[in-house]
Amino acid sequence: MLNEFRSKVAKRLATKIQKWCGIKGINAQLDTLRFILNNSGGNCISHFPKATGLLRETQLADTELLRIIHEVFKKHHLDYWLDFGTLLGAVRHGGFIPWDDDMDIAMPSKDYYKIMDIIPHELGNLGVTLKQMEYNNMHFIKVAYKKTIWVDIFLKQEFNEEIVYPLIETQFEDYLFYAPQKSHQYLVNVYGDYMNYPKVIQQHCISGKPLFLYSAASVSDEVNALKRIRIL
Repeated sequence: MLNEFRSKVAKRLATKIQKWCGIKGINAQLDTLRFILNNSGGNCISHFPKATGLLRETQLADTELLRIIHEVFKKHHLDYWLDFGTLLGAVRHGGFIPWDDDMDIAMPSKDYYKIMDIIPHELGNLGVTLKQMEYNNMHFIKVAYKKTIWVDIFLKQEFNEEIVYPLIETQFEDYLFYAPQKSHQYLVNVYGDYMNYPKVIQQHCISGKPLFLYSAASVSDEVNALKRIRIL
């Protein structure tokens, strides 16, 4: 009875979102509202099941791209750490937030501007591009693979060094990436109580298009291509 009620509520919410956003025929599996209502089952958010299908393939491709970026930064002795939802996912889920579809990391200004030359030199011939961007007064560089998979690198000019340093390794999916040493306090400063379900979830998209316009097979091919890239 409860699951039936959830399904009806989720369907109505999804229909409203489709009307507001002009989206038709959105895949139910990728609609985050329906996904949460149908899968939470009253469980703690940290035990929420992983994504499946196209969304999961996108997450795996994002992770492989970050693994490559991590190798480049280690080679050039550049500092970075997981940030925003990516850090939250690492702490709360050991990887991606189940409904998330991109990755965020942060860099101090002493290293941030160096990557404008380093990334094209190391990865330019592998289909990786970068673009400087700004959103809500935040400066970041979007590192993309074939314009469909990307990692956002945010400039951190001011931050609490006692919370961030020394950086530590933390588990994210199948890899270890760098994170602030006091990740819990870092997340509390950004989100407050980050162990609750969010009130707002952004629409999943690739290059500004909803995820359902892409196929899981096409993204899976990109995952396999990224896995073959190693930085020497």
